[in-house]
Amino acid sequence: MTSRILSVARLIFLRGGVYASTAKANGWAQVALWRRFFAEQEAIEEEEECRLNQEVQDEARERIQRGTNATEIMIRHNLDAIRRANNDDLERRRTVEREARSQSRIDTPNLQIPTSDGTYTTLAQ
Repeated sequence: MTSRILSVARLIFLRGGVYASTAKANGWAQVALWRRFFAEQEAIEEEEECRLNQEVQDEARERIQRGTNATEIMIRHNLDAIRRANNDDLERRRTVEREARSQSRIDTPNLQIPTSDGTYTTLAQ
């Protein structure tokens, strides 16, 4: 706004330097000139605002993308840690179960032998 006022003041005080003609322009011509000048200034400012808004939007998208990537990396890392912990726990449980089964086979052997009629006999019989 200040620049507009200064531009108007320059044109008012420096009329001879602005206009090359010897005759002074009439009031309507000056008004039309100023309207055109301010319209051009507004168009330039709008383009600048659009460009700045686009830059801000692009930066925001990049930040969101970086945040999303960081979040995905953290989630993947946490899921991998959980899977490793679950696999270690599963291996431990399998080892304990395997040892328990082998110990139970030694302590209580299965001495049943199937016969042709579908019944079982034991070695003791």
